[in-house]
Amino acid sequence: TNAKRTQDLRQNLSIFFTKIKRTATSETIILLDDPITSFDVDRMNDFINEVKKIRESVAQLIITTHYQNFYKKAVELTKDEQPTLIKITHGTTTNNLEKIEPKNETNAIVYAT
Repeated sequence: TNAKRTQDLRQNLSIFFTKIKRTATSETIILLDDPITSFDVDRMNDFINEVKKIRESVAQLIITTHYQNFYKKAVELTKDEQPTLIKITHGTTTNNLEKIEPKNETNAIVYAT
């Protein structure tokens, strides 16, 4: 059922973030590739808030996504922390990285490669 999946997801996220909190050091780099593929808005908020809690204890935290709703929600919930946002555009022979400002990117999507 949907309630069971939601409970399982919350439990899995709790285990995941607990492991990170226990093992992360100031030299840890975390890469999360499209971590929210099946999250509803509440789960996205929970996830972003947990990420904000661990962000200070690691050297770098990188999240890639191509989900525009997650991008918008993440920007909204982290705007006071001024995260660096990078847009990856795919060319015919190479990819390009471009630093973006959230206020100027109404349709920005950060792509996973």
